[in-house]
Amino acid sequence: EEHKEYVGKLESSQSKLKESFAESSAKDRAAAMEAQKRLSKAQMELDAHADRALKLERTNAQLSQDSESVRAELETSRAAGRRTQADLASAKEESLRTARELEKQSDQCLRLSADAERLEREKRKLQHDLDQVEDRLRDSRRHFQDQLKARESELDESR
Repeated sequence: EEHKEYVGKLESSQSKLKESFAESSAKDRAAAMEAQKRLSKAQMELDAHADRALKLERTNAQLSQDSESVRAELETSRAAGRRTQADLASAKEESLRTARELEKQSDQCLRLSADAERLEREKRKLQHDLDQVEDRLRDSRRHFQDQLKARESELDESR
C-alpha cells in the first residue's frame, strides 16, 4: 500500500512535471516567439539605421565634394580680392601722384598768374610812361616847329 501510495505520488509528481514542462515549454516557445519578434523588429530597425547611415555617408561625401568646390571658389575669390586690393592700392598711389602733380601745376599756375598780373601792371605803367613821352615829344616837336617857324619868319623879315 505504501508502495502504491508512493507510486501514485510519483505519477502525480510526474504528471505535474509534464504539465509544468508543457507550460514551461509553451512559455518558452511564447518567449522565444516574442524574442524572435523583437529580434526581427531590431533587425528591421538596424537595417533602417544602416540605410540611413549609408544615405548619411553619401550625403557626407557629397557635402565634402561641395565643400571642396566652395573652398576652391573661396580661394579664387580671395585671390581676386587680393588682386583687386593691389589694383586699388596702385590706383590710390597713382591718384596721390596725380593730385601732387596737379597741386604743383596749380601752384605754378598761381605763380604764373601773379607774374602775368605784375607784367600787365608793368605794361600799363610802361604804356602810360610811353604815352607821356610821346606827349612830351609832340609838345617838343610843336614847340620846335613853332620856334622854327618863328625863326623862319624872323629870317624872312630880316631879308
